[in-house]
Amino acid sequence: MEGSTPIRSIDEILEAEDEIDKVIRDDGWIIPEIDYSNFREELGLNPKNYIDALEVYLQLPYIIDTFSNQKERSEWRDNLIESLSMENGGTLAVEAKGLFESNALRTNLINYVGGFVHLLINSHRRENSKFERAAKKVTDSIHDTFIRYGEHSHYYQASSKDKKLYVEGLKKDIYALLQTVAKEPLKK
Repeated sequence: MEGSTPIRSIDEILEAEDEIDKVIRDDGWIIPEIDYSNFREELGLNPKNYIDALEVYLQLPYIIDTFSNQKERSEWRDNLIESLSMENGGTLAVEAKGLFESNALRTNLINYVGGFVHLLINSHRRENSKFERAAKKVTDSIHDTFIRYGEHSHYYQASSKDKKLYVEGLKKDIYALLQTVAKEPLKK
């Protein structure tokens, strides 16, 4: 259609905002096939669900922004979603909200990862020192970053770029954990 404005992707819209440096979508993880015989399903434990959640986390995007605190970020995000709700039947607002909620840098998502790893540890049936070391590395990192220091954690004060560096390391540790229970370990 002549004269019409092309529909922009949510990534283009966000990256056009002064507050967003970039949206990074794919780390290129190749997920190994998991050997579920290493786990037991009892007492409501479902290791496949926990591993699926870790695999999803590896695929989550990063939103690198310039905000110095969560309050500013939340206010800006809410205003942007509200303004997008008027465009394209509101679908961009829904897409933006989903993207913000799936940002790998979100502390809630990182804490969920820690919970899933603890559940995997509880359902693991074999003595596997590689698995135990890899699981401990993930849980210790999350514990040291969030639980031990709480709101005084350096993570809460860090820029999005620094948070991304931490999360990239966490994702590598999660991948290493998955490799310890893979049918055939892969190289990334």
